[in-house]
Amino acid sequence: MAVDLPTRVLVETKSDDKLTIASLDLAITATFTSESGELVSATGENAEFILRPVFEAAKFTLKKCGANSGLSIAVTSNVPIGMGLGSSAATAVATVAAISTVLEKPLSRQEIFEAAYSLEKIIHGRPSGVDQATVTFGGLITFRRGYVESHITSANLPIIIIGNTRKRRSTGQLISRVTELRQNDPKRYDQIASDAQEIANGAIKALNAGNAREVGRLMNQNQELLELVGVSSPELQRLILAARAGGALGAKLTGGGGGGCMIALTTEGTSNVAEAIREAGGEIIHGTFMPEGVKVSIDEEE
Repeated sequence: MAVDLPTRVLVETKSDDKLTIASLDLAITATFTSESGELVSATGENAEFILRPVFEAAKFTLKKCGANSGLSIAVTSNVPIGMGLGSSAATAVATVAAISTVLEKPLSRQEIFEAAYSLEKIIHGRPSGVDQATVTFGGLITFRRGYVESHITSANLPIIIIGNTRKRRSTGQLISRVTELRQNDPKRYDQIASDAQEIANGAIKALNAGNAREVGRLMNQNQELLELVGVSSPELQRLILAARAGGALGAKLTGGGGGGCMIALTTEGTSNVAEAIREAGGEIIHGTFMPEGVKVSIDEEE
């Protein structure tokens, strides 16, 4: 489900062959050569490491558009980094969309998704692609094996509260943990995967029917499976249990796990859930449902 925590990428062309990238939120800047990717200069702590993925997105898009232009790229984001809310996917999608548009070779949403998904594979190994699809197409979607299967348009969409543990984690490491389980104990892994698919199928039916209570029950079941896989954490568990005790219909981790964020399903006027998460040490992130996906606007200076 897309939420209203926008990431904005502003792109301008330059006369040289350098890609200058800035994160305005983190106050860091890095300049790379467009062809080799060699670092020319960097300002701010870990600037090259943090901004390198944006460079890769830019280089990928330039190649896809058959261009070789210098660019100035400025990123601002309301999504906390490394917390399971798709920050890298949002930045990649926005970068691909902005660059292709400024080069006057705009891509379709499907092409934007495919480009961002390819990039995420390079960075994170074996991501599902659901983050890239969600931020590209917007709304509430069902996603399977690299494709958006359907858009859910129920009149009674769930009310979600996001709780942040503030604990950073590595998506790649967590994917490796799941891969290890699949290789070392395939029978157990297959059973967990089968149970997870059954839960997902049930959740789709419940969402279409507007049955929030059933969605919450299935979220709790899914969290149990994620714990069995080993991608939860004590910090997440604390916030999840607090949310349930505060009246949430269901609560589970979101993203790769290991830290980052959890989500709780509530009903109208359930303020106790947010307070319970805060008291357990979590930070509340306010993000409302966003029916739209990636958008592009052009500012043409006279």
